[in-house]
Amino acid sequence: MIHLLELKEFFLNQPKEEWGAIFLEVDENSNALANFSRKATALSLKNEFSIKKISTARANIQAVGLDDLIERLEEIDKESVLDVQEIRTPAWVGFCVSEESQRIIGCTFVKNVRSGKKTPPNWDGTIEELNKFNS
Repeated sequence: MIHLLELKEFFLNQPKEEWGAIFLEVDENSNALANFSRKATALSLKNEFSIKKISTARANIQAVGLDDLIERLEEIDKESVLDVQEIRTPAWVGFCVSEESQRIIGCTFVKNVRSGKKTPPNWDGTIEELNKFNS
């Protein structure tokens, strides 16, 4: 599981300024870090986040870090098993991918536009699956 210190260090090393707002919100809502954690291969995560990239673009939802995370996952052996941790704040839903050593490979945060809805495990990025899971 990723700890707040590793996450803060990751945020502080990001060059794009949009990470700053997420950093402040995660820092203020540090209890949001315990949503869920799971394991998945680099290939399945690359596919999952590629679908999220398409669905957020179609829905015109702000996403930060998707391209960088997908790029980093392409550089890793596709069979490598990685940890994924969901991070929620009132305004953002994030996914941080790390190695078993807790070294963060990358994170992506998507603007939370559907308050009160939970993300299904292995979500394919579609609104239909989101609504079905939260019915």
